[in-house]
Amino acid sequence: MPGRGRPDHEAHSVTVQADNIDKPREFHRNGTHNGNRTIAEGNVSVKVSKRHPESKDDDFRPGNGVILKGGKDQAVTIEAKLIKMHGKSRNGQDSITASEDVRIFGKLKRFFRKDNGHQRGRFIDVGGFARR
Repeated sequence: MPGRGRPDHEAHSVTVQADNIDKPREFHRNGTHNGNRTIAEGNVSVKVSKRHPESKDDDFRPGNGVILKGGKDQAVTIEAKLIKMHGKSRNGQDSITASEDVRIFGKLKRFFRKDNGHQRGRFIDVGGFARR
């Protein structure tokens, strides 16, 4: 099971949409805190709501509003202190929010909104997969 080693991305809070998201399961994360882990599969879209407070590397800790997208058959593991399931969204995908030290395991492409987050903005591919 993922969770070993360095994650591909980190954030303070994110919103995740995917075709299928498993129910979050609790696990022992470190010496004093428990965490939750879930797996999102199929057309995964992760929007960074709040950037990690100690951010220096934009690839590893993307800024607010950045959208990370996975492939059609790709699975992504999300670990966080809090994970809340919201059920199906309007487009038929499962939706969750994860907050407090979110770790994302999985190769995702980075996108951002051209007009700084306005609802009708186009998504622009900012290139390749993030470095590890």
